[in-house]
Amino acid sequence: MYHAEAATTPSPQTVTLGWNANSETGLAGYRVHVGVASHQYTQTFEVGLGISYPVAGLESGKTYYFAVAAVGGTGLESALSTELAFTTARPAPVVTLHTLALGWDAAANSSVATYRVQMGTQSQVYTTSYDVGSAFQYPVSGLEYG
Repeated sequence: MYHAEAATTPSPQTVTLGWNANSETGLAGYRVHVGVASHQYTQTFEVGLGISYPVAGLESGKTYYFAVAAVGGTGLESALSTELAFTTARPAPVVTLHTLALGWDAAANSSVATYRVQMGTQSQVYTTSYDVGSAFQYPVSGLEYG
């Protein structure tokens, strides 16, 4: 009857619910019910006659339960739709990147034409190298903390 799509952004998240239109006469709109436990709805949204609704402010990695009801012109609500459970996405871990400024003294041997900075994540295992010419410093950027 309906579906949910989640934005893949860090908390808070938005889940957009969509459902098939009710064909009965006298329809005034729909209500979306939301809760964090099955069949225990703590929030209700009056959504008008549209057939989708974005529920915003949801916590990442948490399961939410949704149900939709049609509302007649007198305000009476139909039976709830089949419940939909949806777990919002967990955000990607935050990786802080750092820059390390390396500097060194000129080589005692004046015949040195260029310097090379080598680095790796294990002692004496170098996976990356940078030819830096005759400079005596080089900023290594994009390093993950830890």
